[in-house]
Amino acid sequence: MAQAPQFDSFDEFYPFYISQHSKRATRIVHAIGTGLGAAIAAKSLATRRYKHLIAVPIVGYGFAWFSHFVIEGNKPATFGHPLYSFRGDFTMLYDMVRGRNAALQEMADDYLEMVDAREHADESVEAFTHPVHHDHLPADEPVAATPPTEIIPTAEAIEQVIAEAEAAKQAGS
Repeated sequence: MAQAPQFDSFDEFYPFYISQHSKRATRIVHAIGTGLGAAIAAKSLATRRYKHLIAVPIVGYGFAWFSHFVIEGNKPATFGHPLYSFRGDFTMLYDMVRGRNAALQEMADDYLEMVDAREHADESVEAFTHPVHHDHLPADEPVAATPPTEIIPTAEAIEQVIAEAEAAKQAGS
């Protein structure tokens, strides 16, 4: 299982947070839960019915987690980053109220595309650094992987090939 990414600031975390809410329906259900939770908190405090505050996390997280597990199909960011996620809930709600849903969608898509590109790059590195398995070879003939340094030519090797090609061209003319 992949380790949760680490972030040095909320600004660095927020694009990741939005990527975990990449579906519009997830953001809407999330916003409903955050809004209802805030309304319950405000009413409980205003009426001094403090025991009703117990409903705040149940309602807020209930809607949010439902949207993650059922709609988005992922694990809530709260599990790995509780404080940043709490702030992210309200920042995302504020962005949605300001009509920035298209910008949020673009941010989610861009972040997910970047993660996908990194995963493909990691897979490529993995392919170059692990032995190749050939089913058609006898088991007693080991096949060693060619180290990446031998596959990717150095600048000196490229210059040498160019020099040799130019020498061969001059010798032939």
